[in-house]
Amino acid sequence: MGTGLTCRDVTSVTMHYGCYTKLYTDAAIAPDQANQHMRKADLGVFILEPRRKLMIHIKAIATANSVIMAEAAAISLAGTILSTMQIQDVFFLTDNQQMVHFFNGSDHSDPPHWDIKPLT
Repeated sequence: MGTGLTCRDVTSVTMHYGCYTKLYTDAAIAPDQANQHMRKADLGVFILEPRRKLMIHIKAIATANSVIMAEAAAISLAGTILSTMQIQDVFFLTDNQQMVHFFNGSDHSDPPHWDIKPLT
């Protein structure tokens, strides 16, 4: 069952990125402290796929020991979902500047925090 969504219905993001899939990720976790320990992290993934008229919002809970690890877990979850749904040509959007710099960089062997290595 479609939503009736067309590329023209989506606001400024569509105007900028065209009729490609947009993926938004975010994570919520208690602030980092000197002695890091695993704690609950809420993950959010929102997928807007105008070609198939899909809008998907997924909430998940994970454990992480830092803010950056929680953000990486959200992006990893999103990648798994996109792969399962066979969605390609995706614009990833996140509010975490460290992750943006890492994924836009050329060296993916050295993440901003070593604990996120398995997630990248």
